[in-house]
Amino acid sequence: MEFSRRQFFLLSGFGIFFTGCNGKSDKETSETKAVTNADPCSDFSDVSETELKKRQQLGYVKQSPSTESYCSNCQLWLPPKESKDCGNCQIFKGPVLAQGYCTYWAPQMS
Repeated sequence: MEFSRRQFFLLSGFGIFFTGCNGKSDKETSETKAVTNADPCSDFSDVSETELKKRQQLGYVKQSPSTESYCSNCQLWLPPKESKDCGNCQIFKGPVLAQGYCTYWAPQMS
């Protein structure tokens, strides 16, 4: 049975020296943590690629182009939980800024 060089390194445990246990290099992991700690509202590490695309398709932006329509006064807005800086949305996952906006904005019902 023949092994490629890559298979040899992975099967022998040498692959651990090149990447972390999660397949990311130590540099990538530390950079991700630094971004996460710097601004939790920009942490998309738990958001799937599908959900990120959904946010994009819905036209979500961090700063609303309108002075009257923004996430925190939208019917779909989920306010931040205690000790959190950003909220969420009912139609897509991930952090949502109060001053953000998407094309599904709907006025809150009184």
